[in-house]
Amino acid sequence: MNPIKSLLEFYFGDVNLSRDTFTLQMLKMNNNKVPLQQINNTFPKLKAMSVSVEQIKAALADSNVLAVDEQMNLSRKTLFVERDFQAQTLYCRGLPKGIRVDQIMNFFAQIGPKPELVSFHKNLKNASFVSFEAIFKSVEEAEQMRTVFGSQIVEDEMKCDACVEHFKSVEIDPLNPKVLDEHKDFLVQNLVVIQIEHRAKPVEKQKPKVQGEKQEKKRAPDMV
Repeated sequence: MNPIKSLLEFYFGDVNLSRDTFTLQMLKMNNNKVPLQQINNTFPKLKAMSVSVEQIKAALADSNVLAVDEQMNLSRKTLFVERDFQAQTLYCRGLPKGIRVDQIMNFFAQIGPKPELVSFHKNLKNASFVSFEAIFKSVEEAEQMRTVFGSQIVEDEMKCDACVEHFKSVEIDPLNPKVLDEHKDFLVQNLVVIQIEHRAKPVEKQKPKVQGEKQEKKRAPDMV
C-alpha cells in the first residue's frame, strides 16, 4: 500500500476529521480545496518522506477518498459531514506506559480489524498503565474486535491489575513496532476492551459533611 496515499486518506478521512479540528479548519477555510504544497509543508510525517507535490498527486491518482486538480489542490470526493462515531469506538485499558500508537495498531492488526484511529486518554500522573479509545471503520469491525476480547461489558479492575503486574518487568522498546506480539495471548485474555458507552464515568469526590457542622457565611467587605 502506498504510504503517501494511506497517510493523506487518514488525515482527510471521516474518522480523523471528526476529532482533528486543525485539519478540518484547513479544509473549510479553502472551500474543500487545499494546495498540495501547503499540505506538504504542514504535516511532519509527510515532510519526513521528502516527496514532491507531483509525487503526492501520482500517489492519489486511484484514491476513492481524495482528488487532486490541475492546480495541484487536494479535495475530498465527498463533503465531510460530522457524525457520531461512538457506536464504533472501543475503550481499552491496561497497556503499559510508553506504548506508541503504531505499536497498538500493529497489535490489533494481528488479531482482527485495525482501528482507523487510536486516541490516548489523559491518565493520572501515578498511573502505571494507559487507557485509550480505538475507533474502527464500522460498527461491525468494532464488535468483531470486542468479541476477540471476550465481549466484555464492564471495566474489570482485576484484568487491569493483571496487565500492570505482567508488564512490570517488560521493557517497551519504542523502536520495535511489534513489541506487543509476544504478549498477544495474555492481552487477549486480560486487556480491558469495552464499548465506549459502557466506560465507568469518573465520580467527583466531595468533601464529607460533618454532622452539626455549620457553613460559615461569607461576610460583606468592611465599609471604609
